[in-house]
Amino acid sequence: MVYSLVEPLAWAGYEVDELDTLTGPGDAEHAGLFVNTGVLGFKSETGDLSDDQALDRHTEVRAVTIALTDRLAAMLRKELDVEQEQLPLSCILEGGTSRAGAAIVSENQDLREKLEKIMNPGSIFWLPFGA
Repeated sequence: MVYSLVEPLAWAGYEVDELDTLTGPGDAEHAGLFVNTGVLGFKSETGDLSDDQALDRHTEVRAVTIALTDRLAAMLRKELDVEQEQLPLSCILEGGTSRAGAAIVSENQDLREKLEKIMNPGSIFWLPFGA
């Protein structure tokens, strides 16, 4: 949500600092990107899990997705030989990972359904405590 507010806040005249300190999103699009490329996989189906196990799986997938997105950004910066301040994560997300993940998830019905089961284990919002 923070990433989606950066530009409107800047347009409203607010200075947005420290974009490089934000972590990657733990969303279905980024999880789909990593599943599709073989970086992330699942040992069992969500349907085989109890409610508590499904919630744990949900939290694990989000945490791993965040870590992988951050790692991908670091690898990209290294490849391009730029500092984090020169290429903040928000630029990497906008420049490709968010759109690529969204395209992958929208084109692969099976993956989308699997991620929906994992990423939304029954709560209204994704928060583990069901806020």
